[in-house]
This record gives sequence, C-alpha cells and structure tokens, in this order.
Amino acid sequence: MLFISEVRIKLWTPRDAGDPLRAYAKVVLNRGVAIQDLRVIEGDTGIFVSMPSHKIQDHCPFCNTKNFVAAACCEKCHATLDPDRAPRDRRGRPKVYADLVFPINQASRNMFNDAVIPAYYYEVMLADRPGYVCTYDEPIDHCDCPQETRLEFVLAQPNGRSHGPRLVWKGSARSPYLRRAARLSMRL
Repeated sequence: MLFISEVRIKLWTPRDAGDPLRAYAKVVLNRGVAIQDLRVIEGDTGIFVSMPSHKIQDHCPFCNTKNFVAAACCEKCHATLDPDRAPRDRRGRPKVYADLVFPINQASRNMFNDAVIPAYYYEVMLADRPGYVCTYDEPIDHCDCPQETRLEFVLAQPNGRSHGPRLVWKGSARSPYLRRAARLSMRL
C-alpha cells in the first residue's frame, strides 16, 4: 500500500499579482522514495497540487545543440528552428512539458492533495511566527521513522475557542520530524 510518510513545503513569494505559484513541496512515499518540486498552485477553483514536469528539448539540425521545443532559434548557432517540431498530444496541441511523476487515478491524486495542501497551510501559519526556519532543503533521514507512521490531517469542526473549521493532526508523532506537525491546530 502506498502512503505519504513526510511532506516538506517551501513557500514562494509571487513576483506579481498574477503568479499562481504559492509553494514548492517535497513528498516522501513509504519512507523510501522522495518526489521533489511538486507545486502548490492557486487556480480559479482553489488550491491544488501540480506534479513535477520539465520542458521537452530536441536537437538543432545544424549544430546538434539541445534546445527547448518552444524556442524559435538555436541557443548556440542562432539558426531558425521549425516552429512545428514539438510533439503533439491527442488533441493536436503542441506538447511543451513532459510529466516526470504523475498519479494514474483520482485516488492517488487525492492522496497527494490531502497531504500537501494541509501541510502548505500549516507552513503558512509557521512562517508568521518569529524564528521560523524552512526545513525543505534539510536532508531526509528516516532511520527513526516507524513503519506504521502516517501523515494525516482532518478538517475538524469549530471548537469553543475558534470561529471556523481547523486542520487537526491525526496519528502518531513518535518520530522527531513529525513532532512539530503533531501540535497543529489551525483555523482556515
């Protein structure tokens, strides 16, 4: 069974008002596989997780230098490149990006969204506190993580002290990297 054992978030400051990127995420699956550069995007319908991808490249027919398929000319020899050389998808649209990792069904996509989006909100809350330090770039070490550890947040009903729903940590916090998340209680 596939499960997410750790999520790390690096908040992104938008360069302009139209920039939908809010954060980068790193996810660890089954305490053994790390997926980096997931993006937390704010779209028209709310926040969602975008999987990592890269720009597709091809070679210049004149100098054999790699260029992005959307480039109009070669980076090295400046030769004009064919604008229709990009591969096409099933609908006939040019395919400029290729997915590196992607969920193959809705349940897998929901698993990523259900882990990354609450972790993003938690990181936003932590960033407002004095002494905040982002842990995104710290090395991942799972020698102390028990097999049964699960990263799970639930949307709880308002309690007497808050006026809206809040995210609540559910699960074991025996390992040190999860102790910080175990104290989570945040208003949305």
